[in-house]
Amino acid sequence: MHFIGSSSQTCLRFRAALFPLGAVVLATSLVTAPSAMAGAATMNVAAESADLAGLGHIPDPWEGFNRSMFGLNKAADRAVLRPAAVTWRRAVPTPARDGVHNAVSNLAEPVVFLNDVFQAQPSHAVETATRFGVNSTIGVLGLFDVAANMGVFHHSADFGQTLGRYGVATGPYLVLPFFGPSSLRDAFGLAFDSFANPFDYPRFKGDWAVKSSVVVVAALDERSRVDKDLKDFQNSSTDPYAAARSIWVQNRAYQIRGDKPVDVQALPDFDTAPPPAPASPRN
Repeated sequence: MHFIGSSSQTCLRFRAALFPLGAVVLATSLVTAPSAMAGAATMNVAAESADLAGLGHIPDPWEGFNRSMFGLNKAADRAVLRPAAVTWRRAVPTPARDGVHNAVSNLAEPVVFLNDVFQAQPSHAVETATRFGVNSTIGVLGLFDVAANMGVFHHSADFGQTLGRYGVATGPYLVLPFFGPSSLRDAFGLAFDSFANPFDYPRFKGDWAVKSSVVVVAALDERSRVDKDLKDFQNSSTDPYAAARSIWVQNRAYQIRGDKPVDVQALPDFDTAPPPAPASPRN
């Protein structure tokens, strides 16, 4: 199966926010956001409330198209990706799945490094280069995350984030087929990162099959890891599309700001009537 199209577009971009199928993108946001720790139901209520309050607002002039793509991604996930991911989880031992996860993450490090440099983050760039060097050698081509055991952990960085940190506006919300929640700015960033990935350029006999297989295995691995969180999210949201949009916008803003994510416990409770205004003093 080839999710994207030509091999020049796949480019082994396997960071969590960009795995094939919107379900994986959304589910990863749920896992990485601290609100997930409070439970999917609580997070959905908070996300929908935040959207109403404007905290998760983004222009959505193409909502009709976006909802169609959201439904398409959900249907594709239900019909193809989730069953395959469940089979993957049951058939492949945990150590092997962990090795695949580590190797896929390692393949993303050169693009992360490039964006660390673009963002003028020298400490992050050094960490990324260290991780890639250590894990590609001592870690046997990334199968073992030796760098994490040394206290050097993975972080995400992409060109959409880079543009955001330089003040480029998000633009309209956009749900991409097979990639899920995005924006006009981030869709451009995705394309840039794809062409910037050095692992897509080597050509050899059977390269298309190898690269496509890596994409599929990466998607299966990530989807299997977030299955429970995604199921909880889908079961607890009154409007999954609106909740997904709000969560994605807030989490994306956190990634670009580089500060703490939105604390859902601090969001207003829209189910509770506001306290009465204090009475005006009588003259």
